[in-house]
Amino acid sequence: MLAGVYDITAQLSGFKTSKTQGVRLDPGQRLGLNLALELGEVATEVTVAATAVKVQTESGEVSGVITGEHIENLLLNGRNFLGLALLIPGVNSSAITGRSVGGGSLNAGGLTGETPLSINGLGREFSLYTIDGAYNMNTGNNININITPPLDTISEFRVLKDNYSAKYGVAGSAQVMVESKSGTQKFHGAAYEFLRNDKLDASNFFAGIDPVTREKRRTPLKQNNFGFAFNGPFYIPGAYNVDKKKTFFFVNEEWRRIRSGLTLRGTLIPDPMRKGDFSQSPT
Repeated sequence: MLAGVYDITAQLSGFKTSKTQGVRLDPGQRLGLNLALELGEVATEVTVAATAVKVQTESGEVSGVITGEHIENLLLNGRNFLGLALLIPGVNSSAITGRSVGGGSLNAGGLTGETPLSINGLGREFSLYTIDGAYNMNTGNNININITPPLDTISEFRVLKDNYSAKYGVAGSAQVMVESKSGTQKFHGAAYEFLRNDKLDASNFFAGIDPVTREKRRTPLKQNNFGFAFNGPFYIPGAYNVDKKKTFFFVNEEWRRIRSGLTLRGTLIPDPMRKGDFSQSPT
């Protein structure tokens, strides 16, 4: 079953109808639900509001879930969904090309598809990534994902860390399972842009002094994430899916551009040594 919130109904002749509302199912989750049918007329209905499960009783697996509310409301520099996984205990970021997943760069799990997550202390090549149950790994190096889904396409994702079922296989560290969004009965759309610019940044501590303004130089940075999302029902008036309950679509396109500079550090020969005075030399 797809991840989501469900209403469960059970009925049998001679018993009251039992309905449990708001049952949440996360990606890859094994969920048990005990329904009690009471003696009574079929027309009588017992409704129970579901509550959060305190203890996982169906299996010994340990996992963490990043919900749609997290994705929508938490600020994320670089808009890389893997940065949200750092909220889960036992998940860390290994630096890639000098930058981490939480930073403003797009290379770490962004444009290049590198996976910087180290889970339970193991290397990043020991985790498996899937989208809607489909394999999403570069089999050549096992550290790149083929598709980096934009945040606006993700319904939620789950990180399985310990004691999960052997049916997942392949990786021994963790399973990162992404559930994508689907369309709804009504049309919805959005357009967006997220901007970072050096005009809004503080100066780099190691940056030089501008000889004209006598102020610290700012490392050049112009970063734009922009795109659109559109979803709704697919129907042909009077011919197919007239009630808009069968077929849906979700379309998203996102572009990412980054133009940045680097502040480099190096060792220079002091002025006295350039003039032949080595009295201050440590050797």
